[in-house]
Amino acid sequence: MPTFWPKLMVFNAAVDAGLLPFAVAGVIGTVIGAYYYLRVVKIMYFDAPAEPYARVRQPVQGALILASILVVSPFGYLLIGPLSDWTHRAAGALF
Repeated sequence: MPTFWPKLMVFNAAVDAGLLPFAVAGVIGTVIGAYYYLRVVKIMYFDAPAEPYARVRQPVQGALILASILVVSPFGYLLIGPLSDWTHRAAGALF
């Protein structure tokens, strides 16, 4: 896991700063997260493959997906600038 050393340094800094409850909560959260990540790896590589899903044709569902793609994608592209400005302002308010 490439995030082990940075997390360890953050937890050590929290302990050195006297924030032991936060360090303990962070370690517990890391252990819980590792359980779920390793569970996915176990299912992918060690469990027997599941039965494939049967293909279901639902033209209404496909049309709704296509319509949402055609509507959401242009809005997402056009809103990159304003969203970027809002996030920069929000981050600037924090620091």
